[in-house]
Amino acid sequence: MYRLLNILITFALTITCIVNSNEFINASGFKEISPLRCRLLSFNEVGFFIEVMKICTKCKIEKPTSEFHKDKSREDGYYPSCKVCVKEYQINNWNKISKQRKVYKKNNVKKIKTKLINYYEQYV
Repeated sequence: MYRLLNILITFALTITCIVNSNEFINASGFKEISPLRCRLLSFNEVGFFIEVMKICTKCKIEKPTSEFHKDKSREDGYYPSCKVCVKEYQINNWNKISKQRKVYKKNNVKKIKTKLINYYEQYV
């Protein structure tokens, strides 16, 4: 039990050092600069709880990644603006967004129809 606790404390110190230097070691053993910052929340006998932080491009506030929408096309896997800023944009520009959607639907009727047909053939 003492050895396990010693390993956990060593790991916590390692994570803290990684967090403070904003670097991480990849699978090959090389240090890389991470675009995201991590913060060690707490640890227990089972494991560690690490919260990854990111800076919103709109409000410029550092927030946990749980406050960002997921986006597979991005390098870090999260949308650049936080959920609050995205919602604020949608509320302030709902008329513009609505017009854009109507124009897209009007210009892409065949594309939308084929996507729906493919979806229903595959899943229904």
